[in-house]
Amino acid sequence: MVWFGKREISRLEKSISELEKQLRTLNGERDSILEEINLGDKIKQLNERIVTLEIQEAKIKENHEREKREIEHMVGLQRQTMEFEKGSATKDAVLSVREESLNSERVQFEKQMDFITSRFNDEVKYLKDDIIKTLAERIPVVTVDKTITQKM
Repeated sequence: MVWFGKREISRLEKSISELEKQLRTLNGERDSILEEINLGDKIKQLNERIVTLEIQEAKIKENHEREKREIEHMVGLQRQTMEFEKGSATKDAVLSVREESLNSERVQFEKQMDFITSRFNDEVKYLKDDIIKTLAERIPVVTVDKTITQKM
């Protein structure tokens, strides 16, 4: 076997120290690459979480918008119901006033008809009783004696 000389040993030591430096550098690079891979995985996970949270936010917003539309629809229906009831109540009030007016006009008409009928009966009675009686008393009574002979 050949033994190495001092020069050879020092050259080998230098080579070994350079290899150690390269090994440390490579280990550092490996560690940074592993860290980058881990950070890449973490970024991927965070991006997935962002997408999931955005989807959840969109669902929540859609639910909120749907509830808002439903509430607006219900408010609109309630408003229409109130307007219909208001119109109906107004019409009922107008009809009620008209009915009362018609009833009072009918009562007034019946009173007037009763008065006219009573007045007419009084006038007829006056004509029959007073005027005819007075005329009958004032007409002279005439008696005519006449004989009629016939020729044959």
